[in-house]
Amino acid sequence: MTVGQSLATIAAIMLLLNGATARAQIDWPTFGFDDQRTGYNPQETILSPQTVPSLQLQWTANLGAPMTAQPIEANGLLYAATWAGMIYAIDPASGSIVWSKQLGATQTICDDFAANGDIVGIIGTPTIDTSNGRVFVVSGDDLLHALDPATGNELPNYPLQLLEPANNAPRTFVFGSPTYNPGNNSLYLTTASVCDISPYHGQVMRVDVTPGAAPKILRRWFVDGGTGPDGGGVWGPGGVAIGPYNKALFVSTGNALTYPENQFYGDHVVRLGLDLNVEAANSPSDLDNQAVDSDFESTPLLYHPPGCPPSLAVLNKNGALYVYNRNAIANGPTQELQIMGQTGGFDGDAAYDPSLNQVYVTSNADDGVGIFFHGIIALSLQSDCSLGLAWQQQFGTNDGFATIPPIAANGVVYAPTGDGSSVFAFDGASGQYLWDTGAFAQGGVLAAPTVANGQLFVADFAGNLFAFGLTPSTPR
Repeated sequence: MTVGQSLATIAAIMLLLNGATARAQIDWPTFGFDDQRTGYNPQETILSPQTVPSLQLQWTANLGAPMTAQPIEANGLLYAATWAGMIYAIDPASGSIVWSKQLGATQTICDDFAANGDIVGIIGTPTIDTSNGRVFVVSGDDLLHALDPATGNELPNYPLQLLEPANNAPRTFVFGSPTYNPGNNSLYLTTASVCDISPYHGQVMRVDVTPGAAPKILRRWFVDGGTGPDGGGVWGPGGVAIGPYNKALFVSTGNALTYPENQFYGDHVVRLGLDLNVEAANSPSDLDNQAVDSDFESTPLLYHPPGCPPSLAVLNKNGALYVYNRNAIANGPTQELQIMGQTGGFDGDAAYDPSLNQVYVTSNADDGVGIFFHGIIALSLQSDCSLGLAWQQQFGTNDGFATIPPIAANGVVYAPTGDGSSVFAFDGASGQYLWDTGAFAQGGVLAAPTVANGQLFVADFAGNLFAFGLTPSTPR
């Protein structure tokens, strides 16, 4: 960087920081920022390709247990949840804990949770209803909690027992973030099993969460039927995605524990009405009659490029990214991209930057044919509405370990390495490397990061939460 470029960068940073206190604070209230699970913050203005290279560590908070929940921010507070069943509200400027609350946890026999003594607390990202002042979070004993965001106190009529005896913990848990639809005061929740421990039946639940009233489960939709074959877990970290006009839900499912694995609605992409009636469904033809554990382990990403049909993109454990027309799911995918060789690990979710018309995917394994490599892959919209390679950058290890969702904001894409314990930042338009977190994190970064109000928040698997900003203490 030349002296002139350095001075220009410093000037840009000072201008942004001088105006930061005058700006309204921006919320990141749920996994992936919004109900479409785009992973994109359209209102970030402080961190940019010009300022991100100047990021530095502001504070670290040790929360004592592994984290897979994405940090969220609302009401001027940062919220983080751990596998120990703890949820914390934190001052994002200083890292000091404002309140904490111990929720339920369950002992399992699943080695997937060995890092926490096989104890399952909070897996999925909490969701904040900012209009009515509620933090929705599901604990490891299958209870839906609604907490006061300022104090952590349980709101009246909560918690709610979610699962019936045939499916409850320690077999079945809510892996994804609750999806709140204010249009019908409904919260949508999804379940899967740790290590596919039978008997269990994956499901989507619709819960009435009308403010001031007692919550109640209105309906359950079972992927393979309430008495059908076991399996059909919904593993995606975003649970279900809701279209921008609140008219339909989109969910992707895991396999049935039988042959073929995609019978009923196992290994399917499904469009549901708001009352959980099936409107359309498809299992890609290359999953027919397979018995190789071909789960969809990501939540559908909803995006609508200009001049193209409303679309969704979803990853399967076989390493393929499937693209669908959201209004014609039954016709099958419009495109299939073999992003990585079959990994057997978690797939994570894609992200979408509408300002650049690009979809971002992290990869934990080369595709084996020399097109796509492990790291971050940017896919741009082509003239026929398909996705084509825009750029890619290699980082991390080519080991088939968990892929963690990237996020995007203000021309920057942030990509975690999973077991590599780092988050990298790239220029979204060019793919140019901008910055990385270095060696601060430990044990892997298995939660998606968050960018809001000029700060990047990263949770690691050793129980540490980090805040990075442009100064040691970002003005708020």
